[in-house]
Amino acid sequence: MSDRERIHNAMILLGQSGVYRPVSHDKDTDLLTVDEGSMVVPAQVLTNEIDATFETTQRRRRTRGRERQIWTWILILAFNEEVSLEEFEEEVSLNPTLLARDATHPRQVEFDLVSVNYIHPPRQAPENGTSATYTFNVRVSPV
Repeated sequence: MSDRERIHNAMILLGQSGVYRPVSHDKDTDLLTVDEGSMVVPAQVLTNEIDATFETTQRRRRTRGRERQIWTWILILAFNEEVSLEEFEEEVSLNPTLLARDATHPRQVEFDLVSVNYIHPPRQAPENGTSATYTFNVRVSPV
């Protein structure tokens, strides 16, 4: 399995396994309430690479060429209602995903959350839900 395939599949699973809570707003005061007793699943989870940086590598004082140092990926989550993403963000920030080396995968891969862009539905007449685009720096260790 390629690094790209491992990262893509791990990103999809990360988005699918998050904890997301529905949100409501009081019609008169616009005060927000998060329903802590309910969970929502994303209607759509998408991911893709958007950028990469490369560095010259050396082994035994000899230049070996260039290897990918940081790979930037986005994870897009879309919901059919407004949701709180706080629990998901705390989890990925405090416990970054790590894909360990093993016999078939010589590189270790670590996901670092960099930023997020939110789109929330209108308060009183939502036709859609929250969507969020997360940016991750994915560090791939040298072989």
